[in-house]
Amino acid sequence: MKIRAALALIEDEKILLMEYVYDGKIVLALPGGGVESSDSSLRRTVQRECMEELGISVAVSSLLVCGEVQLPQKEAVLHCIFGGIRLQGAPVLNPEHTSAQRVVWLPVQALEQVHLYPNVGAHLANRTDIPNVVVYLGRIEQQWL
Repeated sequence: MKIRAALALIEDEKILLMEYVYDGKIVLALPGGGVESSDSSLRRTVQRECMEELGISVAVSSLLVCGEVQLPQKEAVLHCIFGGIRLQGAPVLNPEHTSAQRVVWLPVQALEQVHLYPNVGAHLANRTDIPNVVVYLGRIEQQWL
């Protein structure tokens, strides 16, 4: 099972997402990525990915949500989603580190209405302001293209 660490960065009631296009369909994802052997922690993974892909420095706080996605023909992924704040920089895509098409600031209340990977929009909309409470979702029901 792979492990992916991501950030739920919320500013002014909007959450930072990255837009990807797969087979002509839009998929939004939280900034983050897979744990590498050089990373010393899940939080460090989030910080590295945000700097590499978006050029932003972040402080990573509490784990908010975690759960597993099992798609056909793919290795299962454990998603660990943290809260946090932006310390420095404006998010700009770095095409050397991501295939995302653009950065999106989506109103938090709209999370349930988009194709989000992983499919945790409803949980994030209700969890981001509750510190020190982790929700383990088990298997996340995820539709793919």
